[in-house]
Amino acid sequence: PVPANPGSIGHPELCPRPCLYFATGSCTNGLECHFCHGEHGKRVAHLDKRHRALVDSLGFVRCLGVALPILEAKAESLNIRPEVLNPLVDLELELRMQENNGEQPALPASNKFRAFVTSLRSLTIRSLLMVLQKSAAANKDVPERAQSCIEVVLRAMQSDMSDQASL
Repeated sequence: PVPANPGSIGHPELCPRPCLYFATGSCTNGLECHFCHGEHGKRVAHLDKRHRALVDSLGFVRCLGVALPILEAKAESLNIRPEVLNPLVDLELELRMQENNGEQPALPASNKFRAFVTSLRSLTIRSLLMVLQKSAAANKDVPERAQSCIEVVLRAMQSDMSDQASL
């Protein structure tokens, strides 16, 4: 069973970092702790330096276009309502219309790009959303509301997972 503290909601796909104090039995925040009290067997996957550089070179719109199908598949596997991703789907379409007249941007077909997509698939939903958030923050052409769209999606997913846990 997943602990009931706020940091454990959506464990392991949506929770933040594990609580270091809980692991040693000394978390004084208990049910109010905003770090995960769930079992984290291995280190959470992260993008390596060259994959982070690829995120930067792709730009936010292309990165979002690559990440959306991965997020959709992960959400479906967790029985999260597909419509929680609508803010990001709408944002991607709007930005693509502005940038490319609605055309899907061409993506590299190299082995390096395939390895990058595989790395994105290995990330948790939360980590993948944080990659998008950093990409949006780094790109001056991305509207500020992109950050809030990502936050809305994360909160909606956590809410869905919390509702499932309470059933």
